[in-house]
Amino acid sequence: MHHILLSLIVVAFSLLISIRRNGLVVGYFTLSWTPVALLSIAVLSQKAFGFTRFSEVTYHVGYDTSYLLLMVGILMLLHAVVTHTAKALLILGSCLSAVPILSLTISDRIYG
Repeated sequence: MHHILLSLIVVAFSLLISIRRNGLVVGYFTLSWTPVALLSIAVLSQKAFGFTRFSEVTYHVGYDTSYLLLMVGILMLLHAVVTHTAKALLILGSCLSAVPILSLTISDRIYG
């Protein structure tokens, strides 16, 4: 359970830095690929070395960052709808950060 707190802290600081450097929408979009990269690393690690502690932790952090970044993306998308600003990068970033959650949901329905 402590991994979600660590993920929250890392995502919050990363978003603050990225948003200050690139602006709100581009800063979010810049980080939206992180959960997919973490999931890919976990899958490759599991295939190469078996299900080790590293792959287990990487799966957890990947799913946690996916949840957190998806929630941030949804909030930013709602703000963009209310203020009538551009939404394309926010939609793309939210979809990209939702990939690990969707893969977990689909695999859970298929395998049990």
